[in-house]
Amino acid sequence: MRHAIQEQPYPAFCLGHGSAGRHDAEPSGVCRRIRKSRSLLYFSPISQKDNKGLPLAAEATGQSYRRLFAFALVGTSGFLVDAGVVLGLTELGVGVLVAQAVAFAVAVTVTWLGNRSWTFRDRAGRLTLPQEWARYVSANAVGWVVNNGVYGMLVLAVPVVAREPVWAVAAGSLAGLAFNYTATRRVVFS
Repeated sequence: MRHAIQEQPYPAFCLGHGSAGRHDAEPSGVCRRIRKSRSLLYFSPISQKDNKGLPLAAEATGQSYRRLFAFALVGTSGFLVDAGVVLGLTELGVGVLVAQAVAFAVAVTVTWLGNRSWTFRDRAGRLTLPQEWARYVSANAVGWVVNNGVYGMLVLAVPVVAREPVWAVAAGSLAGLAFNYTATRRVVFS
């Protein structure tokens, strides 16, 4: 038997957990963010499901996977921009280190725009554009260090990886992806 849909300002798990422990107080933290991000019709507490019959947690997990996939696609475009700028500048006679510095700046701006307009479009605009861009560049610069740190540790410490450094590139890329996604989600588009 289906339960009647009740319109509630917060999901059932948030009700009664106010900031001062009072049942009439407005919920804080995650519950406030849920209310701010979207207006939903919630099923009764017995039946916490979305309009497709999926549990709300499953919907959130699906959204997380879609967001991670979009982030990876935007990152792939950033890689292509990075490689293209390095190739183009070195063909023009620019040194490889200068070319990489310019390419990083261009690629990080391209991925910021892509993630802002696609991956995290529902979270963009909470900061000014310069603040958001600066946080994004900072987070991704640390991600670059993580990526290259994993690469360096593996090629220096594991002889088989030193002979086949593509494995270190892959491991560093995965570590950088995980760090950048988490930092972008929590620091830039929170």
